[in-house]
Amino acid sequence: MAYCQVIIDIGIFYTTLLETNEWVKGDQATGRLSIIPNSFVLSGVVNNYTKDHPYIWDEISIPITYDSDWKEALKIIEAVIDVETRDSTSKSEKSNLAPIFSNSLLELKISA
Repeated sequence: MAYCQVIIDIGIFYTTLLETNEWVKGDQATGRLSIIPNSFVLSGVVNNYTKDHPYIWDEISIPITYDSDWKEALKIIEAVIDVETRDSTSKSEKSNLAPIFSNSLLELKISA
């Protein structure tokens, strides 16, 4: 279940958020409010993951045994990535994200 808060009021000194989804199903409000001083937002770092583009970069670690054929594993992983990212790759090629979003970001690291 995803943790989510909805802004319900932006005042001069405080912003009030209403929590949803924590332990209540169906996008219902839990009744818990978060009161955040606006000075916190103005003096701290605010991470906005969707302002410039809709993608968040992440890493996936896939353990492969020493007895495995790592070249075959790489082919399988690349095939899965190609299928699973086809729509996103197509969208990014039509936008200004084409230089930074592609299937060529697959990097193989071999470590003990």
